[in-house]
Amino acid sequence: MSVERKSSKLGLILPFAIVGVLLAAWSVWWFVVAHKLETGMDAEVANLRRGGYQVSWTDRRVDGWPFRTFVQMQNVKIAAPSGHAIAMPRLHAEANTYALRTWVFAAPDGLTLTRGAKGDVRVTGQAIRGSVTIPRSAPSPHLALELLQPVFTPAAGAERFPLAGAGKVAFELRPRKGSQTDAEARFEIVDGRASAGGTFGDILGERPFSTVWESQITNAERFSGDNWGQSVRAWSVVGGGLTNLKGELTAGTSKANWSP
Repeated sequence: MSVERKSSKLGLILPFAIVGVLLAAWSVWWFVVAHKLETGMDAEVANLRRGGYQVSWTDRRVDGWPFRTFVQMQNVKIAAPSGHAIAMPRLHAEANTYALRTWVFAAPDGLTLTRGAKGDVRVTGQAIRGSVTIPRSAPSPHLALELLQPVFTPAAGAERFPLAGAGKVAFELRPRKGSQTDAEARFEIVDGRASAGGTFGDILGERPFSTVWESQITNAERFSGDNWGQSVRAWSVVGGGLTNLKGELTAGTSKANWSP
């Protein structure tokens, strides 16, 4: 009887023990992944700084245990040597811990674009979000950006921004299917509103407009370097360029198409 009781107790305890061991192992692995993520980010930032970029933030937290990885950053700013920059009060990024090659991200409090001598423009809206997937073997990442109901507000003394607002602004960069060297890009504005007093505003008036542009990017895998200038030069040396550019513009009842 005592042997049977011991076997019965062992049968009850064993599943919980296995779950506990697995949870402990997963927890250790999650914290190792989180640490590697932070050190990897720091290494990329160091590379950017060596290329002349300025990168800063005031706080960074990595959490999401057990199955997710959240990165939350405060007061993020990335400035290029050209004087162009992007700043975000908050930047949130999220991925499955077991699939860190795909991330979704958002700037819930909007962002500010610095356009060199043209000054800053504040971007707010219903949502500013995107996703990025870094494939193991492809000429480019798959990057998608989406701004829902964006409003563009130039800072005092800054030059006007061509776009006052829109229903949606979207950009997508993806590897070209069947190619190991090329990528595809797509840019779209839906229900855009041109800024008054600018060239587009003078042409379009108060009419909302929509436009979409698509292109192939040759030799996209060679677009790399310590900074934007080096990347462009490396890309152009091997014959990189935009091909098969197609576009469409609709404003009211007017419509124009462009293709090679």
